[in-house]
This record gives sequence, C-alpha cells and structure tokens, in this order.
Amino acid sequence: EEECRVLSEEKSQLSAQIVDINAQLEQAQQGYAEEKQTLILKQEEQKAQLEQLLRDKDTLDERVQESSLAIEKTLEELVALRKNNEILQNENLELKEEIDPLREDLMMMQSQLDHDQHAYKSEAATLERERSALEEAKAQLQREEEALRLMHVALKTLFPTLNARLGLQEMEAMIERVIQTQKNQTKIIIKVPADVRDDVEAALKAGSSEDTQEEKYLVQADHSLIEGSCAIEWEDGGAVRNSQKLIDTMILEVDRLLPEQTSHSPEPQKDDINKDKSENDQDSDNSDQSGETE
Repeated sequence: EEECRVLSEEKSQLSAQIVDINAQLEQAQQGYAEEKQTLILKQEEQKAQLEQLLRDKDTLDERVQESSLAIEKTLEELVALRKNNEILQNENLELKEEIDPLREDLMMMQSQLDHDQHAYKSEAATLERERSALEEAKAQLQREEEALRLMHVALKTLFPTLNARLGLQEMEAMIERVIQTQKNQTKIIIKVPADVRDDVEAALKAGSSEDTQEEKYLVQADHSLIEGSCAIEWEDGGAVRNSQKLIDTMILEVDRLLPEQTSHSPEPQKDDINKDKSENDQDSDNSDQSGETE
C-alpha cells in the first residue's frame, strides 16, 4: 500500500510536469508563428517601401524633365528678347537682371533634385540588402529545422539496433554495479526480460557461490520489460534501467525544438525511478544505501 501511494504521488507529479511541458511547447510554437508572421509583414512592408521609392523616382524624373523643359522655354524667351534688343534695349537690361537670379535658382533646384535622387537610390540599395539578409535568416532556420527532423528520424531508426546490440551488456553492467555497492543487503530481487532471465541467472551463479546466490539474489522474469531494461529491488531502495524511457526522452527533447508541430514520440514511461522505503534514514553517511537509476 505504501508503494502504491508513492507511485500514485509520482504519477500525479509526472502528469503535472507533462502538462507544463505541453504548455511550454505550445507557447514556443505560438512565439515562433508570431515571429514568422512579423518577419513576413516586415518583408512586405519593405517591399511596399521599395515600390514607393521607385514611384517617387519616376515622379522625380518627370519633375526633372519638366524643369528642363521650363529652362529651355526660358532660354527661348531670352533669345526672343535679344531679337527685340534694338527695340526694347532698356527693358532687356531689366529683364536680364531678373533672369540671372532665376537661372541660379533653377540650377540649385537641379542640384538638389540630383542629390535627392542619389539618396533615394542609396536607401533602395539598403532595403535590398536587408531583404537578402532576411531571406538568408529564413533559409538558415529551415536548415536547422531539417537537421532536427533528421536527428528525430535517426534516433527512432538507430536506437533499436544499438539497444539490441549493447542493451544486454549495459544491463549486466548495471546489475554488477548494484551488487558491488549493495553487498551488505540480505536479499536483492532482479527483474529482467523473460528471454534473458536464464542468461542473467547463469552469470550471477558464475560470479558467486551457489549458496550465496540462492539466498541473496532472486532473478525474476518480467514480461513488461523491453530488451536492455531491468528493475532491481532491495530492502530500502531500488534501481531501474528503462531503455524505452531513455529513447522517448531523447526524442521528446528533439521534438520540443521543432517549430509548428506536436511531438511524434510517445511520452516517457512513468516508472518507479527510486523506490526508497526509508527516506528519513538516508543521509551523507549512508549514501551507499540510496536508490540508483540509469
């Protein structure tokens, strides 16, 4: 009953953590979507500004042309005035004094228009560079997302092969470490997959005397455990090696980095990671009696 109560509490805590993780994932996805929408809006705004600048350039060109026509018309008037110089000599002098300042003003206007046109061209080039930088950032983001997706596929594809090849060795190594650190225990229960129970029991017999093994170590087959997993229990603690939880956790961490998608991997199994029966008696002087999880 005490173990059931502990398991129930840990299950509730893990459920709450899963809810928090899902909420954080949704927030991250929403933030990514908002940032992406902001970049798109900014790009569209810059495109609209560039188009407006081009229209302004056309308007300026038209104004320059109009100004040039006005100057030519003024010069034609000056020629006409010179032809009438003999008749209107006095008036021509007065008109000349008025035309000279006007010509200077027109030249200043032309210079200002040239300067403004150059400034608009520079601003258009800056906007083009910013647009290129945004496109490069978008491409980099897509490359990183593709790398994460490849990592996700690689984990799902390669882990079963590695677990089949090395899982039994890792499990035996963990059992050996527990036995070395829990030598003072009177009884240790070792739960392993059914297909390797006999192998594990034979290895224990080979490493200790038969009387000691029968009294101290009890190897049980557990059909719920997958290849490479095991569960070890002793009087005041225990240790678990869960291969499925290991790969599920790695895949979940990769999925959390992927934007705009929900996790494709199953949630980590809610196992009993540390089954201490006497938490109040543990301290730094009794560290060799604590639970172990791999």
